[in-house]
Amino acid sequence: MLMEKYVKTAAGIIRDRTLSVNARVIYSILATYCTEKDRICTPTLSELLQYSGMGKNTFYRYMKELEQRGIVKKQYVRTGPRPLDRKLQYCLFD
Repeated sequence: MLMEKYVKTAAGIIRDRTLSVNARVIYSILATYCTEKDRICTPTLSELLQYSGMGKNTFYRYMKELEQRGIVKKQYVRTGPRPLDRKLQYCLFD
């Protein structure tokens, strides 16, 4: 039985019927990577695609829905001195 971690998610987002089911799935997966304190996470795209079961285009479509609603914000964080030394970070706004 897999019981590694429980995830705290905002009931208002999970129950929001104006938000698509796929967007809620992505939000829930992102929440599994976040700490309760800062609600920031850095999963890879391949991890998100694997756990959501979505293809790239489908994933991007529903991620865009979350961004447009102000629920998730994507930002790049520098990880080194070169311009391409960066990591994509997701911030959840419950």
